[in-house]
Amino acid sequence: MAERETIRAMWQEYRRAVIPADAPPVQIVECRRAFYGGLWALMCRLYANADGTMTDTAAADYMKDLEAEMRRFKNSVGTALEGRE
Repeated sequence: MAERETIRAMWQEYRRAVIPADAPPVQIVECRRAFYGGLWALMCRLYANADGTMTDTAAADYMKDLEAEMRRFKNSVGTALEGRE
C-alpha cells in the first residue's frame, strides 16, 4: 500500500508554495488555522453526506460542484474578482 500523505505534510507544502518566507509568525499561525479549518469543514460535510441519505450519483455531483468552486477560487486569486464570489 502506498504511503498516505498527512495533513501536516499538505500544510507544509502549502506553506512553502504560498506563504512568503519572511511572513510574520501571526500570518503563519492564522494561515495554518484557516488551512486546517477548511479541511475540517470539508471533512464534516463529507461525513454528513456519507450517512446513506445521498445517492452515489448525488455524492459524485456534489464532489464535482466542490471541485468547480475550488477552481473558480483558484482562478480568481490575484484578480479583481478575488473575494467577490
